[in-house]
Amino acid sequence: MRGIAHREGGHAHGRPGKRDDARPNTAAKPGTAAKPTIGAPHETHQWSLADIEARLDEAVDTLKRVPAPGLRRRVTRWPDFVRDSVEAYGYGEIHLALRPAAPDAIDRLEETLGWLRWLPREAQRILWSRANGFSWRKIAYFVGKAPNTCRTWHLAALHHLAARLNGSAGPIGPPGTVRQKK
Repeated sequence: MRGIAHREGGHAHGRPGKRDDARPNTAAKPGTAAKPTIGAPHETHQWSLADIEARLDEAVDTLKRVPAPGLRRRVTRWPDFVRDSVEAYGYGEIHLALRPAAPDAIDRLEETLGWLRWLPREAQRILWSRANGFSWRKIAYFVGKAPNTCRTWHLAALHHLAARLNGSAGPIGPPGTVRQKK
């Protein structure tokens, strides 16, 4: 009976204006737009170093949540077999899958990866390694520089990205060669 009332245009509960599922109407009203995310082209946002580091951290997390191409699990009707008696009783390691990345997070990931193109290769490696949580010592070994030099490059790269995102940018190079606009 309830479905018939809806098909005929009537109201199931006799209350005009109320929806059956009692959820608020989230449809956008004409003339209103959704709140833009940070970094949208139409928004004037002053980027700080913390904002850029947070965006890099989010990009690393999002990239971990995006499935790798070509690594699809084979579908089989056979159940997984137990390899060890410890696994049979559930004492083995637990592998929790990450939730898939949201579409807007993937858009921000692509934008953030575009920012890295503005930097020299060494600065890209230092920024991305630091966002992945590597220690300064490991980054220094990977890049072939001293840890303090890596910190200086990291800070200079963040300053360069902030200046470029805020509309004024100068060239970036090895520490001591970053020119400031006067």
